[in-house]
Formats: sequence, structure tokens, C-alpha cells
Amino acid sequence: RPGGRIMPAAVTLHVAPIEVPELRDDLKCWTTPLTGLDLSPAHNIAVNSGHPVSLSAAALLGPGAPACVIDLATVADGPMSFTSTLMAVRSGILDGIGGWFVADLGAGVTMTNAPGEPDRIDRRNVVFPIDPPVDVCEGDNVTVSMRIRPSDLLVHWVVTARDGEYRSSHSTL
Repeated sequence: RPGGRIMPAAVTLHVAPIEVPELRDDLKCWTTPLTGLDLSPAHNIAVNSGHPVSLSAAALLGPGAPACVIDLATVADGPMSFTSTLMAVRSGILDGIGGWFVADLGAGVTMTNAPGEPDRIDRRNVVFPIDPPVDVCEGDNVTVSMRIRPSDLLVHWVVTARDGEYRSSHSTL
């Protein structure tokens, strides 16, 4: 109604380069034959899926960056896309891109599930894996481009690292 407020007013999606050995091991298990069964077709499905994970601050290879702001007063049912260049602040194995949100509740109040935030809500993050994982060094840039079609539950992500030497493209389609 006129003069009413939407809460949250906006949601900002954040992304960061992440290292999650447990997820890496879970994905790798699909490439190992199990009592003579070839499970490798499931590996393709697993690396092309978003994985709900509670990320700790220790999983971050670099700081998160705002990638996309969704204004809930004007949001339309259409695709969203963004490209973010992130920097690794420590060396490690890049397993994928972690994502979380910050919701604007108004008057400077926010709610988030960001890794490491002391007042974070108990809601899992999402990890979009890359295959294969790649070593990154402190100071390396990691670029992620995402296209999200929320109504169809489709996400396409491309990650480049090591000055474009490494490229990984995935889709939930």
C-alpha cells in the first residue's frame, strides 16, 4: 500500500574464493570406482551443482565482495548476472566460489550469513565448485562471472585464475 515498506528492502549477494577440503574430497569420491562401479557420471552432476555449506572464515582465500544487489521493491522475475574480480590474500587450493547474502532491514540494520560475522544467522552458504580445483597464490586474481535464473533454478558460473591460465565453466542445467 502507499507509504508501506518492504522488509528486507534489498539483498546483496556476496562472493569469495574459497578452500573447502571436505567438499573437494566429497566431489573426488565420484571419480573413484566403488566395487567395480563407475560413478564418474555422478561427478559431472556434483561439480555442476551449488552445495549448501556452512563456511567458516578460515575457508576464505580472500575477502568477499558484493556481486549483485536485489532491490526487492523493483525486482522482476528475470535473469541476473555479474562479474567480480576477487583477490586471494593467502595461498591455497581454490575449490570454488562461496556465496552469502546481506539483507538490508532498514535504518542501517542488516542481517547476514557471512562467514566469520559474529552476529551471523544460522543459515548455510552456497559453494559453486570448480573442476579441477587449482592452486592460487597470495595476490592472485580470481574472476567469477555468474548468470542466475532464479525462477528456473539455473546458475551458470565461469571462474578464471592465474592470469587467465585457468578457466572452469559450470552450469546447473
